[in-house]
Amino acid sequence: MDTEGIQRHEDSGAADTLGCETLSLTPKDVATYFSTAHEVSAATFHAESIILPCSFSGTLMKGGAKYAWRIHAAGAGYLTAEATGQTQRFLCQAACEKALPALMGQ
Repeated sequence: MDTEGIQRHEDSGAADTLGCETLSLTPKDVATYFSTAHEVSAATFHAESIILPCSFSGTLMKGGAKYAWRIHAAGAGYLTAEATGQTQRFLCQAACEKALPALMGQ
């Protein structure tokens, strides 16, 4: 999995940034996230995801295909295939607390 650039996003209109300014994500962290997180249904994602006012995005190559990705602090993420537009939803809560403490605010 090759990551191409990481952009940081922060909702400046949020009343509380919840420590977003200290969070970071590296290309290695992106690979760790998608190998650690579990794909979930849209209903499960909607019910269980925590969306904080900061996230990271970029593109990656996986299996010869290009994807756009977005990972929110607290472990909610998306992977969208460029060719089809199909979006997969991921959650990584307890597993990411150990694997990616910088993303989880640890």
